[in-house]
Amino acid sequence: MKKILLPLALAIFCSACPQPDQASPPPVVSVDDRAPGASNGTTDLAKSASAITARPTSAVALHLGKGIGPIQLGMTRSELDALGLPVQEGSYDLRVGPYRLLMDGGKVSFIEIELAKLKDGMLIGGKLVPATERDIERIAKLLPGCGKLDIRLGGNVIECAGGTVIVAAAGPPGIVQLQLLTKAHVKRLQPPPALTSSP
Repeated sequence: MKKILLPLALAIFCSACPQPDQASPPPVVSVDDRAPGASNGTTDLAKSASAITARPTSAVALHLGKGIGPIQLGMTRSELDALGLPVQEGSYDLRVGPYRLLMDGGKVSFIEIELAKLKDGMLIGGKLVPATERDIERIAKLLPGCGKLDIRLGGNVIECAGGTVIVAAAGPPGIVQLQLLTKAHVKRLQPPPALTSSP
């Protein structure tokens, strides 16, 4: 009986032993076993993924002197139609998707967007401004050449970049708007020089 049981026990024990033709699995490196400065691949991958998703890819970007999101200064009506966004004509303006536009000579000279309508916010100078931001002075810090806060009857305004970018909080609720204008449009908005009487 002992002669039968001994070979059987050896067979069971050795079935868990690695066979010569089988490769051993690579050792699992625990946090404590890692060399100083070595990285944990899983942790690093998770950090990398979270860093990538921290900035929404659908956030609309403002480009000084160029445009906001898909709308570019200088676009024609046919180019706007080609974007595939809903277009609604007003008495003096044009709404393309969430954007309000003014045309001059058949080309876009003014773009306006309400920040709250951009669910993923807006990128200004590589910085993400969330759709819920209400402080226009904080937004203005991301733009060049901004003046002081101008409190007006219809809302508060900060002009930046020579007047080609306007950050506004319109009406009593303080609806945050960003406007981008061509230099020619800015020039038309400026009051004419005061007339001087000749002696």
